[in-house]
Amino acid sequence: MNYYVLTEPDVSENFWNRKYISGMKAGARESKGSLIEIDVEDICTIKDESKRITVIINGRSSAWIDHSVETVLRNNCLPVLMAANNSQSKHHVSSVGFDFYGIYTSWCEYVLIQGWRNMALLGVNRDTAGDMLKCEAFMDYNSRHNKENRYDVYYIESSLEECCKRFLEKAGEYDAVLCTNDLISIILVTLIRKQVINDNLQIYAFWDSPLSEYIRPKVKTISLDYAELGRQAIKVSSFLAKNPNIAVLSVTVCGQTEMTERKICSIKSENAGDTFLKDRRAQEIYSLENLFSSIDSNDMQIICGIIDGISYERLAEKLSISIGAIKYRVKRMLTIAQRKDRNEFVNLIQEYFSMDNAAQCLEMV
Repeated sequence: MNYYVLTEPDVSENFWNRKYISGMKAGARESKGSLIEIDVEDICTIKDESKRITVIINGRSSAWIDHSVETVLRNNCLPVLMAANNSQSKHHVSSVGFDFYGIYTSWCEYVLIQGWRNMALLGVNRDTAGDMLKCEAFMDYNSRHNKENRYDVYYIESSLEECCKRFLEKAGEYDAVLCTNDLISIILVTLIRKQVINDNLQIYAFWDSPLSEYIRPKVKTISLDYAELGRQAIKVSSFLAKNPNIAVLSVTVCGQTEMTERKICSIKSENAGDTFLKDRRAQEIYSLENLFSSIDSNDMQIICGIIDGISYERLAEKLSISIGAIKYRVKRMLTIAQRKDRNEFVNLIQEYFSMDNAAQCLEMV
């Protein structure tokens, strides 16, 4: 059986999206089928008279999702939306979503148990259904269990950076902050490095990024199993294809949340809207995630060497490889990071990682 997935072009190369696809491929193999990635114009060419055809729609921007859902329905196929989105309210279609309410309630409860009474929710996108559900859970729990203390929401009004700066102006008033996604947390800690704030502030974020080992100050995490979402999307597609009497099926991906002092583990995720896709900071961070998810220990040492001003000759000697190999690896990394030259590359790395981080990178590889 073939399973079809339609992915929004602007998010197709993102780190988390590759995990979605990996989960779909695993789910397709488990069902003895194949995953076929298609474009919008390919939908009209899909033919299979023996069963109903489902198309998994994997995107973030409302306009793209609206157009994709309409195209799939127009060609007599069944759409299955990945994650909650505003478009879901416009189309009575199947979906695979997340228990946003449950995970945010669990985080608030955990923070209060630790004795941190004043908390903030940072980076809420009003145009994203998932973010608004997170906000609802955050406000609802605190209004019932933390009403005597401070709990505030910081919405994205223009850019992600501006949102973080507004929070930092009052950061000293909070014990803990939960970032709605990893992009916000990376921008936040990048700005924190440039100024003095409350050292006791506890920073949390949804995190499944290769950058997590190198970001300082350290961000405590809510682990996300993107692959599980992909597998569930395949199961929904298979069920709909085999049961023609069922028109719509919605599944919530959830799991037992395990709280520890360093990590909050759960199989849930966040939804990003148009703001994240177009934001300059977001694009830079996505480039870094792509870079750090595709390099090896030699590449890491080359990066740290470049930052420290070490020549290609010395790096080649240290790594026991040729200068030509060093140049090839640098060129490849520039391409992945979408930077024109070494100066741009170094500036990008140094914007998000301090020189101390570079030294730590060398020690870790």
